[in-house]
Amino acid sequence: MSSPDENTPKNDPKPMPDAVRRPPRDRPVKPKPAGQEALERALSESGKNLKDLT
Repeated sequence: MSSPDENTPKNDPKPMPDAVRRPPRDRPVKPKPAGQEALERALSESGKNLKDLT
């Protein structure tokens, strides 16, 4: 049988210093489909936005 010490969670007595911790990563930006990119460019050139089309 295993001893109780083997299965208990271990607590780190020395936490990592702030300099070692990494900030959370930003999510990568997904590229827009070419059609959506072209539509947005055409709308911005004409001075309209997507809500004007509906």
